[in-house]
Amino acid sequence: MAELRIEISDERIPGAAPVSPHSQFGAVADARPADASVITRPIFADTSYAAIAPNIVSLCGEWRRRAMPEDPPVAPLGPGFDDSDWDRVMVPDNYGLEPALAAHFGPVFYRCRLAPLDAPRCVLEFDAVDYLADVWLDDRHLGRHEGYFAPFAFNVTHLVRLGSVLTVRVQDPFEDWEPDKPFFLHAKRAIKGTLKYHDSRPGGLPGVSTPGWTPRIAQSMTTGGITGSVRLHGTGAARVDAIFITPIDAADGLIQLAFVISNSGEDEIDALLGFSIADPDGVEPRDGWLKVRLRPGANRIDARVRILNPRLWWPASHRDL
Repeated sequence: MAELRIEISDERIPGAAPVSPHSQFGAVADARPADASVITRPIFADTSYAAIAPNIVSLCGEWRRRAMPEDPPVAPLGPGFDDSDWDRVMVPDNYGLEPALAAHFGPVFYRCRLAPLDAPRCVLEFDAVDYLADVWLDDRHLGRHEGYFAPFAFNVTHLVRLGSVLTVRVQDPFEDWEPDKPFFLHAKRAIKGTLKYHDSRPGGLPGVSTPGWTPRIAQSMTTGGITGSVRLHGTGAARVDAIFITPIDAADGLIQLAFVISNSGEDEIDALLGFSIADPDGVEPRDGWLKVRLRPGANRIDARVRILNPRLWWPASHRDL
């Protein structure tokens, strides 16, 4: 392969933004610049650089589910709890589509059994839970998340055992607005857009402008549940969390690459980062190599690459521009 012209960049493009607790983008927000240098294509004689292939186990499929009017005195946690009479549902699941739960605003519990992964690092990943989520692994509370499209995750390394049970408490919260107040004076608490508070909802435009309007009518046909995929993701101690590609000067072929890599160990790791850029016409790909030192935690490497004779493109609707 032909090699690329690469320069390490001190500028971070794109910049990081704040995220909620347990967000899968937490590493992007927390990453610190790593020591990196450009090298020629290595010959892998040093076995200390051996990579560990990721091991991903999908948890989509049959789960047990129970909707409750309120939280029970004792939470249904751990392998010892008997959920044999609970409903069997397929996750991803939106319970609001079911007539019996179309106006349910109490907690809904989901449970499934797990098997351990043989990997130095194991992360439990949720693509989406609508809207409030509390997650337990056996009797351990892993954390809480709010949102309905935002992915989140928990580090469960060495915590999953054969027969472990994952329990997720989900709730679409009921917002008890005052019927005699006009639309713009209601205090919103859940950020669910058209899925919670909009004139396209079954209750119509909230407030005094709709005769007979009540908060429960407006929020009927609720949405809630584990609405995205769930998986266990096993990797080595070092894991690529995100890759960003940003055009700097499109006409000149200058782009910026940003790699976010987490080191879950307690010691620094020397790593080789290789990538290639392929031409759409089938010309031989050009590759690049970086030698990086990963500190414990989230690391970031920014580099600028110039592509020779770039092929520019634009949306078909913009052809005349």
